[in-house]
Amino acid sequence: MRSSNTSFSAGTADSAVTCGRHRTIRVSMALLFQALVLTIMMSGLASASEGCAQDCNRFRVLIEQQRAAGRYDSALEMALELQQLIAGSPDARPWESGDAAREIATLTAILAMPPEARAEVTEADRLEDSVRQHIRNRDFATGVTLAERQLEILRCHFGEQHLEVAARLFRLAGHLTEKGDLARAELLCRRALSAHREQLGREHPRTVMNIELMAEILTEQGFLTRAEPLCREAFALHRKLHGEEQVLTTDAMNLLALVCMQQGNCGEAELLMRRALALRRNMPEEHGRVEESLHNLSALYLQRGEPAAAEPLLQELLERRRNRLGPDHHSIGTNLCLLGVALHGIGDLASAEQAYNDALAFHVRRFGQEHPEVARDLCNLAALLYDRKDLAGAAAKLHGALAMLRQFHGEEHPQIAEALGSLAAILFDQGRLKQAEACLRQALAMHRRFSGKDARALATCLNSLASCLLARGDLSGAEVHLSEATELFERARLGAGTGFARATFQSSPYLQLAAVQLERGETVAAWPAAEKGLGRALGDLLLTSDQRYLTPTDTDTNSILRRRVGQLSDHVSVLREALRDSPAASTARRLREAETQLLAAEATLSDFQWEVAAKYPVAEGQAYQLARIQAALPADVALVGWVHARLNRDEYVSWGYVIRDSGPVTWERLGAEPMRAGRSPAAAARHFSRTLARDGAWPVCLTS
Repeated sequence: MRSSNTSFSAGTADSAVTCGRHRTIRVSMALLFQALVLTIMMSGLASASEGCAQDCNRFRVLIEQQRAAGRYDSALEMALELQQLIAGSPDARPWESGDAAREIATLTAILAMPPEARAEVTEADRLEDSVRQHIRNRDFATGVTLAERQLEILRCHFGEQHLEVAARLFRLAGHLTEKGDLARAELLCRRALSAHREQLGREHPRTVMNIELMAEILTEQGFLTRAEPLCREAFALHRKLHGEEQVLTTDAMNLLALVCMQQGNCGEAELLMRRALALRRNMPEEHGRVEESLHNLSALYLQRGEPAAAEPLLQELLERRRNRLGPDHHSIGTNLCLLGVALHGIGDLASAEQAYNDALAFHVRRFGQEHPEVARDLCNLAALLYDRKDLAGAAAKLHGALAMLRQFHGEEHPQIAEALGSLAAILFDQGRLKQAEACLRQALAMHRRFSGKDARALATCLNSLASCLLARGDLSGAEVHLSEATELFERARLGAGTGFARATFQSSPYLQLAAVQLERGETVAAWPAAEKGLGRALGDLLLTSDQRYLTPTDTDTNSILRRRVGQLSDHVSVLREALRDSPAASTARRLREAETQLLAAEATLSDFQWEVAAKYPVAEGQAYQLARIQAALPADVALVGWVHARLNRDEYVSWGYVIRDSGPVTWERLGAEPMRAGRSPAAAARHFSRTLARDGAWPVCLTS
């Protein structure tokens, strides 16, 4: 059970990563609304280096102030001046003149209203600053109430389809997202997006921001398959409108990376995250976004089972945030939680327990005894207790966490599915197989609903359920689930990257499926699963991945980029050693600069490798057909091997096979042996050799 579920603590780490993702999106939303503070009907996206820049922004601020004061005639004069400024500027963006014309039309309409109606519109404009202040202070209840009043007034006087109304719908959707009212936020955001697409077009900055907010809301709810195309659309449009080295583009890049990560597409997610981090390190004022990228990249490494890669990023992140935001900032709790997961993963249980308890104390102090963040901390402490063999203590913490999660999320949620999978692992080890199966079936139903294309989570849950059924003697049911798990495994493997990242990202279900088929007498069907599980298909993939014949130019480029990455990597290692020996500020600065250069060089090399893969495609290795293997065997040579898989709680079953130059594969059951803690592959091979040498056990005999 433990092996097929990629370990109890791995599932808990995923829960922590998921919570971290949600926290990251909320931070991103706060930054988003800061970027929109100066927007009424304008895009608000021009910066000091683009469009009409400072003069245009100055006019927008003044227009907003005049509107809030009820001086619409003055606001109209300023809007007309802004229109002339835009018309005479060679740097004006295509949408800016249209925005100015719409602002003029809106102000003209307000001036034509009766005094009573104009007074109500003035009230709505004055509410803007109050709404902003309450949301900034995280008083979402008051802020949302005022925003709803504002929206009601504007609907009454402008109608449902007016862009004034669409702008407030968009902002209210963002406030509701911050508040956690995601279902209503989605409804309002969808209405705003419809108006923006229809009246402003797909490539208007406000439409793009609306697309991105919709993607974030869907991601928060776990609807990843619906969120992904919106993320890709927003990223492509931001890059087209602003270029890659711009803050909003890196935000869209970051969101797409998060969705890719949650769906198991870790290869693309890592590329996007590393690129975003490198770009943001070169943006002097974007300390918060650098921290966001450090958080997300470390979360990716944790999800992929690479805690050693995540731990230094999390240490840097914790230090940055404590220095910049103080020890009581809400992000510190999530930081401590993920650092605990990383330390747990590298085997430092004492430090991990301290980090988990610090996170729990932080969240209880901030949110009280019952909250999803507290539930996540309990899940992590349960994982620690599980690894210390305290199954009863681990189960108690998980039951408490599940009760909290159900109180906040209802009966179905991705975090609940993860917690149920972890509880099932405990029940399995306690021998309570019926209860473990019930937990896994509930978790599987949730994974099917929420995971979308995240084949990893589904495959892991199917493996665990199959192990539970095997322990109960249900070979037929286990085969059904393992067969589906192999299909999902192949899908997930293709999204894991290339080379060894693809080959080793997750435990394969093939050998367990082959063993089940053999136990059921299905010897013909067992060979393809055994062959895939034994790794020849993956070996073929790794061998052929370098068999591309490049042009001289591409070969030189590849060599230069690889050499550059190697040199920078060596330079970073030297500086790290120097910093450990003598912690000087100048050395720390040089190290940060070198790490930024290394990340940028690695991103450039990754981009080039993807281009090469597209230009010179190589067919991926598939399982060898039996005829292909037999054609390579001389008449006096046999291929001998074995399948070794766990089919119940307490023992492994071994099957040996012999392949000659013709005829079917000959299988022989070698028997079962008890599970032994810490048994090495070499010991398993010695056991196989002794079994093979037994007289009469096989149609062949090992003599040396």
